[in-house]
Amino acid sequence: MANLESRLRDLEKLKERGTITDEEYERKRATIIDEDAGRKGGGVVGTVLKGGAIGCLSIVGGFILLIVVIVAIIAIAAGGSGGENDDVRVAYSAGSSGTVETAGSVINRVIIDEIYDPAPADSQLFQPDEGFRCIALDITIENAGERETTGGDFLLRARDGFEYDPEFLKCAGASELNLLLQSLTSGGRTNGTIAFHVPLDAEVDWLKFDPNTFAKGDLYFDAP
Repeated sequence: MANLESRLRDLEKLKERGTITDEEYERKRATIIDEDAGRKGGGVVGTVLKGGAIGCLSIVGGFILLIVVIVAIIAIAAGGSGGENDDVRVAYSAGSSGTVETAGSVINRVIIDEIYDPAPADSQLFQPDEGFRCIALDITIENAGERETTGGDFLLRARDGFEYDPEFLKCAGASELNLLLQSLTSGGRTNGTIAFHVPLDAEVDWLKFDPNTFAKGDLYFDAP
């Protein structure tokens, strides 16, 4: 405001001295006033834009921070109090056993009590499809830690890369629900039979026991 008044006074003095005509005076006066208004408007707009940019940066920063926190929580949940847990690999054979730890310091010992390959069909209700056979395994799971456990998932992989979930509709004697859902306190044990419906020429590559699908720490029984 002081700069505007000073410029207008200087312009008025030029008019009084006859340095500029009345027409030039009016034109220059209007120009000075317009320029001053433009600077004020630019200042306001700049301030608004600056504030908006800061607001946007704050929102983006907060969003990134939220993502980092979520990732950290997932990592902690997956790793458990014991950090990252390695997979364990043992032999695929009757009598073989392995102990694996997963998230939350949950420890399971799994034993293959017996392998039936091919598994016999004991009734007309449980028959493999033509060109297929059933592989059945008697399994025991033991809680080898201090924390309560709740079974786990099994998966069979053939050497050609195809993988098979347990099958209980076409394979006789399968009772894997105990192995999947049974809660065990420290030292507790449960057993059951899992079966897989596979092609006649399929060769077993490995059997996997996965105690926690959201965390590391799986047990593999590798075929020779």
